[in-house]
Amino acid sequence: MKLLEYALSTASIAVCCGVISLSPLFGARQVSAQTFSSPSNSFRVGQWEGAAQFLADGSFFSCLMVSDYGDGESVAFGINQNYNFWFGLSSKKWQLNQGERYRLVYEIESFSPVGVIASAPFSNMVMSDFPDGERTFQQLRLAQVMTVKIVDLHEEVRLDLKAIDKAMPTLLECVDRNNESSTDNGFRNAYPQSERRSL
Repeated sequence: MKLLEYALSTASIAVCCGVISLSPLFGARQVSAQTFSSPSNSFRVGQWEGAAQFLADGSFFSCLMVSDYGDGESVAFGINQNYNFWFGLSSKKWQLNQGERYRLVYEIESFSPVGVIASAPFSNMVMSDFPDGERTFQQLRLAQVMTVKIVDLHEEVRLDLKAIDKAMPTLLECVDRNNESSTDNGFRNAYPQSERRSL
């Protein structure tokens, strides 16, 4: 069974960083909340598998997409109903202190590095909101590589972002389609290639 299909079928979730993440996606422990999805709310773009998440009462909460890099490493990007943009990174070899915060520095291709404080909701996962979600969304659409340094672990993860230029708009469309309170947002303002270094 594909990674995302497995995660959705287990239906347990974790709350972190103002979003709801699928805990089985990263091998995390179960918690007492449930989400569900339907085939019409799932998508695949290249290496990215995505889906809309709904609470047990049927209300929309977020859309996320995941790429499995093999060897126990996965990355997820998501946008919730309030258009908060976040990411999660997981590795089976990590033994993090659950509930603690970790310093990360992410660099999207040729753009300037950005430091964030991520939370570790589970021993093998870190999650963080992007400080400037709209700008980061546009940067990712232009990128092919993202590097994440977990400062406190002295570790660096290099992520191949193949097909993300098509996957990001699909992720946003998933949110717009399912979000009843959808309003105008800055995610749709695509920056031309000539501006990529000034973002």
